[in-house]
Amino acid sequence: GSQHSATPLLFLLLVASFEIVSPMQKNKEEATSVSIDRQRAMEKRNFDYYEARARDVILADITSCEDNAEILQRLRNQDTYLDDIRITDSNSDDDDDRDEDNNWFIVEDGDDLGWLGYFLGKSKNLKD
Repeated sequence: GSQHSATPLLFLLLVASFEIVSPMQKNKEEATSVSIDRQRAMEKRNFDYYEARARDVILADITSCEDNAEILQRLRNQDTYLDDIRITDSNSDDDDDRDEDNNWFIVEDGDDLGWLGYFLGKSKNLKD
């Protein structure tokens, strides 16, 4: 009796709670989820996180371009010839100055500034 009449209602509630998601919407949600996960991971990072991974981190994975990866590599290796770095964004008006040396870290999408800060802080060769 009463148990059978509740079954269709329960089924309707279950069906109503499912959401139909298009492939494009799903990709957008996945991207949002990845972005949120990355943000949470960034919040949890501390000095020990960087220390444990500094030697093995793949620099191409944490930078937007080969030049930025090279700067991080030089910092990580304590390159004694790397005594200054200029950090800018791609919209900077200092294009003429950039030709003078290749120590420009140009911040773009894909650059992990946490790693940049870690390697800058560990450098023994940068001048104030």
